[in-house]
Order: sequence, then C-alpha cells, then structure tokens
Amino acid sequence: MTAPAKFALWISCADCGAETEYALDKVESAFYDALRPVSFRCRACGGSSAGDVSRQAPLIDAELLDLWMKDEKLHFDADEDQALAFLDADTLILYACRPEASPQKRRALAFGLVEKLALDAFANPGERLLARSFLTERLKLWAAPEKDDGKARTARRRAALEALYAAH
Repeated sequence: MTAPAKFALWISCADCGAETEYALDKVESAFYDALRPVSFRCRACGGSSAGDVSRQAPLIDAELLDLWMKDEKLHFDADEDQALAFLDADTLILYACRPEASPQKRRALAFGLVEKLALDAFANPGERLLARSFLTERLKLWAAPEKDDGKARTARRRAALEALYAAH
C-alpha cells in the first residue's frame, strides 16, 4: 500500500519574512481556502501573523468532486471555474446534471464548462473573451432559478447545452 500523497503549503511570516512549510493531504490542499487546516506559527520568530501563502494543489479527481458536491462550504479556490476547466467537458456536464447538484454547484460547473470551451476552442485572447461572454449569457438559461416544473427546467438546460455545443 502506498502512502497518501502530500502537498506542500508555504506560509511566510508577516513579522520576519521567514517561510514555514507544511504538508497537507489531498483533501486539505484541494479545499485549503475553505478548511484552513493549518494554524500558523512562525518557526523562526514565533509570530502568528501570516504573510503570503502558496501551495501545491492536486488535480481535481472524482473523489474531490464527490466531496465538493456534498458540501456547500467546500470550494476549490478563488478561481473555481478555472480550476474546474481542467476537467473534461463530459465530466463537467455529467456532474452538473446530477440530481444532488445544488444550484450553486451547478452554476460553478457550468462556468467551468464555459472556461473549458473558451480555453480549448480559441487561442487568441480576444476571441476567448468574446466566446466567454457569449457562453456566459447562455448560462442564464442553464442556471435560472428553479421556480418552474422539471420539464421547463430540462428544456432550458437542453437549450443551453445545445448553444454550448454549437459555439464549440
């Protein structure tokens, strides 16, 4: 049996500038901003004021996605849509269509899909921006509030997916 992977976390001291390194497991590293698993104490001066923070982040896999889907407090990082864009489009769509997907998680997955399509389809930054704007407007269909029956919601999602695939 292999040992669980460890991911480095570096925190610099705001008082003296010394850097302290910590080891995080995959879940702690993936959801660091939400979990804050480390209580900072500078090993050089004993200060407790953290400065810059950086970390190695794991690739998002099925285990992390499942944990994320079950807990509204978890998020991958400040640019969640960009983190999710590293997944394949089919995975993003399948997770967004799961019945247990909350509107917030569904929206994050949809924005991840927008980012994925824009990054994959367009090399030119200007074209990416236009594609991202177009696809984001179409997300209003996908992520509309669930005030109606399931048939209308399904029709909206189907229309949004067709627009996403037509744009790609």
